[in-house]
Amino acid sequence: MNATTDDAELTYLLRRTMRAVCDAAPEMPIERRTGQHRWTMAAAAIAVMGVAATGLVLRSGGTPPDLPPLDPNDSAPTLASFRQSLAEDRLLVEAQERMIRDCMGSAGQLYQLQNHRGDGLSEFDLDPLWELIGRTDLERASTIGYNAVPRSSTVPDPVDVDTNQAEWQQAFYGGIGDAIPQVVIVNPVTGGDPFGGLTTQTSGGCFGASQALLFQDQARFTSLSIYIANDLSRELAEDPLGDPRVAPAIRAWADCMVERGHDRYDTPFDPAREAATRQDDPSQPWNPTPDELQTAVDDVECKQSSGLLDTTRLLVDAYGREAAGTAIPLLQEYRTIIDGAVRRANAYLDGTLTGPWRSATSDTAPRNTRTCIWLPDDPATLDASPGEAREVVEYLEALEAQESLAEDSATITVPPWLVSKGRCVEGATPELITSTRAAAPQP
Repeated sequence: MNATTDDAELTYLLRRTMRAVCDAAPEMPIERRTGQHRWTMAAAAIAVMGVAATGLVLRSGGTPPDLPPLDPNDSAPTLASFRQSLAEDRLLVEAQERMIRDCMGSAGQLYQLQNHRGDGLSEFDLDPLWELIGRTDLERASTIGYNAVPRSSTVPDPVDVDTNQAEWQQAFYGGIGDAIPQVVIVNPVTGGDPFGGLTTQTSGGCFGASQALLFQDQARFTSLSIYIANDLSRELAEDPLGDPRVAPAIRAWADCMVERGHDRYDTPFDPAREAATRQDDPSQPWNPTPDELQTAVDDVECKQSSGLLDTTRLLVDAYGREAAGTAIPLLQEYRTIIDGAVRRANAYLDGTLTGPWRSATSDTAPRNTRTCIWLPDDPATLDASPGEAREVVEYLEALEAQESLAEDSATITVPPWLVSKGRCVEGATPELITSTRAAAPQP
């Protein structure tokens, strides 16, 4: 870690690490780089937590007026009740990634999936209150300590892609430079720009096509997403732990930690920051020591016994109801869009929904010829959704049924996404196709 990194910077880094998904919306388009791979993620995965990267600073100067009641029986909707769940969030991201890969394949371009489902904890399985009070989940405390993001059990397969090529950028963005199509994002209440300038989002190419397929109206969806993440969630983020009613629970938690043999902490996020200071790069997952795991377990149990966990939940709900109450129609519209996107994502992954790009594949899309046949590189470990698995099996069965591969294979449509997961095999024999089909994952 850089020696000049101070506590404030480290806290911000830890919180931002946990908000890798939540912060997607304000920076459109989002750019992430894996090696030289440049990609743009939708604003679909915003605000899964509902709180922002604020420090834990109690208000001073008297009791704030009009504090929302902490009523566990209040059934009024909260801001969180309109947002997508973590499972929905993961579903939408995966569906969009696979849509883009298939669309890019239809243009004859390679694309590496950036998000996999994996097993167990994934980067989207966030500790629900991490950004407010640090570690709160006992299972995570005992297994990953104060890692903000667990080690991923699934690593994207390497795909050699030169994303600087004009053909790749044309396929992904629908243009190059100033010619890239854009939609204008506005504040849905005022109609003005949400950030005080001209905010746009890429709407062309395979990225735009995936947005349109999932969310139908890309501009409206993203405008609502930005508004919820920035206008509504900002108040929710700034208020709960500035509420004086949480102070007794924080003191009780600190006392509990001292009783368990730990230093006295000023804020519930201090143990996570302390653990991160011992890492060379706190933005990357590390192997927690037994001492760190025990501290994290004590931390969570003290948050439970002191009432800090319950109080924080009540505060988040209270301020969430207050924030939601100002924009119910917009939140309902947003939830309707999410519900539709979830249905379409499930249909796409199941293979019952096909992207419109399939009707206009380019000359560079994968095609069989008299001399070579497209086959998956490693059918036994083929990374495929249920719909993709069914498609590749049906494709291989169609090849098996041909009397003459050289004469008839060109009539069999190759799944476009195989351009990133396979190759055109010269001199493929019926025996090779049969063995490939037998090794392919069954839908």
